[in-house]
Amino acid sequence: MLDFAHASKEIKELFDDTYNLDFFFLQLQQLTGTRLYEKESVIIFDEVQLLPKARQAIKYLFADGRYKYIETGSLISIKKNTKDILIRSEEHKISMYPMDFEEFLWAKGDEITADTIKILLKNKKQRTFLIKQVGAVMASTCFGYKLFKYHPFKN
Repeated sequence: MLDFAHASKEIKELFDDTYNLDFFFLQLQQLTGTRLYEKESVIIFDEVQLLPKARQAIKYLFADGRYKYIETGSLISIKKNTKDILIRSEEHKISMYPMDFEEFLWAKGDEITADTIKILLKNKKQRTFLIKQVGAVMASTCFGYKLFKYHPFKN
């Protein structure tokens, strides 16, 4: 993932010249320390509105066909920062919304906790026993969700 809000000067300067894509991808791998695999890797441009040249380069990078691309950013800023750049006509816009707690559990591969909560809400007799047994785990999971909700995809 290339986060243009925190990208180095060298990463940003890569987009000044994208005519030699072999060299571009070689430099990108070197600067990020990440190996790219043709037809397998997905390159994410985060906060793409901060570097319009990167957004313009997508047209040629996509046409090259080696990798897939995802652009994310503020829609207001993206619209404002498109003057004088060519935008790929096949671009698809998707509205994204935060995950709810159940979706968060699914994303973590946890298919049990949501079902447990549903049982707790339905069955008052088992509620006390289950809360004692799994309460700490659920509290930890809820805390993780709160952190994720306010700081998604940060390492």
